[in-house]
Amino acid sequence: MTEKSLCFWVRYAILAIAICGVCACAFWYPYSVSWSTKALQATQKVAYWVQLVFYWLISLPCFALLCMGWKITTAIKEDRLFVEQNATLVKKAVHILFADIIVFLVGNAIFLALGWNAFALLYLLFAVVGLVISVFMAILSHYLYKAAVLQEESEGTI
Repeated sequence: MTEKSLCFWVRYAILAIAICGVCACAFWYPYSVSWSTKALQATQKVAYWVQLVFYWLISLPCFALLCMGWKITTAIKEDRLFVEQNATLVKKAVHILFADIIVFLVGNAIFLALGWNAFALLYLLFAVVGLVISVFMAILSHYLYKAAVLQEESEGTI
């Protein structure tokens, strides 16, 4: 697989994930929040909007991660994957994702304690998947950095 075709497929995957994220923000979040607030009374309207804004805000870092992934595909296209800049970018993405997951878990725990969250088990599953992805991204960052150092050393010996 060439760099251009790899870049194309990774960008295609990023766009597919972004479309799914927009659908989640536009359709799933309002549905999941309104599920727990059947007849919206005054106090339930507050609960509805607090949850909805929380889920929308918690989604913003995920879209930032997709932008970081897009930036890395540019490096793939230019055959500059193994550079310290990409390793640093992936490491920043790991920190953002991990912090986002922690806030997501704490927020959902609070919503569950208040009796607002009807999909707590599903959201716990999302958080576990996010943690696994962040661990794999941390491993990738570590090896990208090592590969960048090796590539820099090999270019220096030629």
